[in-house]
Amino acid sequence: MAGIFAIAAALVLLTYGITPHVLTVALPLPGPHEAGPLSPPVNRLILRENGALLWNGEPVSDRDLALILDQHAQIEPRPVLLFTPDAKASYARVLEVLGMVRSKDLVDRCFRFSEISRYRHYDRPATFDTPAPAPARSESCSPLLKLD
Repeated sequence: MAGIFAIAAALVLLTYGITPHVLTVALPLPGPHEAGPLSPPVNRLILRENGALLWNGEPVSDRDLALILDQHAQIEPRPVLLFTPDAKASYARVLEVLGMVRSKDLVDRCFRFSEISRYRHYDRPATFDTPAPAPARSESCSPLLKLD
């Protein structure tokens, strides 16, 4: 009896095969005209509670930031500049950093405050679980698809 069940099971496996747990998708191969970065460049300027600055996660001084902002202004199309001040950062320090960005003429369509959606609702506690919506595209800076 066991032999009959073994033969029946083997026939069923041969007929239907073993289904892999894989979803295969055939994607087109990129041509020479499609070469380029897979995601748009985005630069993040973060101001910590203690007044320290981070450029794309790396600590920088005020002098270094001025040089970086000069280089940032020369890139075409201009990458998006996301400014993320810590909620407990000094207001004077935030204004100082914004003044540095403004002095380089970078407060334009490509300048955005990051993570402001968490302060949108005043009637309930802020949750950081909902992602921020992607900002609208603009003509003068590289397109921004999704940030967070």
